Amino acid sequence: MLGQQSERTLGALTQKQSFSLQVLDELVGKEVEKCRRVNDIVDLLTYLLSMGSHWLPEGAKVLFEKELEAATRRDLQV
Repeated sequence: MLGQQSERTLGALTQKQSFSLQVLDELVGKEVEKCRRVNDIVDLLTYLLSMGSHWLPEGAKVLFEKELEAATRRDLQV
């Protein structure tokens, strides 16, 4: 399959083909998406100090915990 042309035309006909590779199964993919939502909350409420290191202000800690709990409840309902 690799190395083939993705599109061939013969007169008025055009044939197109595409391939995709799914590395994760559906269940694992859903779990990864849950982590992305948590990362969105972290990005919103924290300050980036360095790659992978964030500072959460004391005033945002309660809000962070509430948002995390809400996200967990939403995930359990799905």
